[in-house]
Amino acid sequence: MTKQAHDAFPGNRIPAGRIDPVAANVLSYLSYVTPNVNPGPGYAPWSNNYAVDQVENDLWTNTMVKIDYNPSDANRLSFRWAKQGRFATDFWNTCVPNADPANSNGSGNQPKTETGTAQWTHVFKPNLLLNVNTSVMVYTNESIEGTIFSGNEVAKLGFAAAFYNQIQSTNRFLNISSNGLPGANNFVDFGPNWLGFSGDRHALDFLPR
Repeated sequence: MTKQAHDAFPGNRIPAGRIDPVAANVLSYLSYVTPNVNPGPGYAPWSNNYAVDQVENDLWTNTMVKIDYNPSDANRLSFRWAKQGRFATDFWNTCVPNADPANSNGSGNQPKTETGTAQWTHVFKPNLLLNVNTSVMVYTNESIEGTIFSGNEVAKLGFAAAFYNQIQSTNRFLNISSNGLPGANNFVDFGPNWLGFSGDRHALDFLPR
């Protein structure tokens, strides 16, 4: 096996002209990350030295209101409204703020449902009555990951138009992660790894009998 020696760069720094400009732009989003953990024995001091607690905020609601009203012996009115749902806000990966394009934070209704019913019952005579019932349902199930910006976030990283013109959504940061680092966990996980979903439903029923 032949070993080859190389001279160190002046000042032990890689010249700026030898650094890929896209990589430099991406790594600039790590400027706020500073070591906050002692990696412990067996690890180099520059590996496994950053940790962050991922936070998920969940708000669950469940409300129902029902009103019955009998204006006369022959008429009965009933109204009901109910609402239940979950709204989640998630701070994932390195927990960067939403103003940072590299965030992969998520939020959405997962899901939220509102229902309402109205019923009128009228008695014409002991063996003849009319019952009219109507109901409405609004179902919202939406979630996004990563902040949506007005500009082309992919172009800002320095990628060529031939690349970003093939991407479905350029107004979010690319999903960029690292792997294969010796003796260290993956330390880069930028941007959303999915674009979210929407599963809204609406229904209106009318039932006379």
